[in-house]
Amino acid sequence: MKSLKLKASRMYGYRCEYCEGIVQPRIVKREAFKHRDGFVILEDVTIGVCDICGNRYYSADILHAVHAVATGAKPPERIEQIPVTHLESHPVNASRTYPQIQQCRISRLTLGKPSLAVG
Repeated sequence: MKSLKLKASRMYGYRCEYCEGIVQPRIVKREAFKHRDGFVILEDVTIGVCDICGNRYYSADILHAVHAVATGAKPPERIEQIPVTHLESHPVNASRTYPQIQQCRISRLTLGKPSLAVG
């Protein structure tokens, strides 16, 4: 048990690579990952999240689990369907000014294959 606490203490509490924040552990209900073989959602997983900018950090154990599920080495608990569509592209009017767009770091999910493996 002591080794698990020591491992967890090394995984969190370090400085964020993007800002002056500190990466803290956070349990998230669902976290989506894009893998070259498709999408995987992990549920009730502990990840690192910067306390200032919100950047997300994943341990090697998490990334290995995503790879195992995506490649079929580990069967998913269930499969879910996701909607896929094309967005209409509109020409940008260069003379018009647009408000600043804020980044959302909740997930870096991209539309792709029509089903998700959930592990």
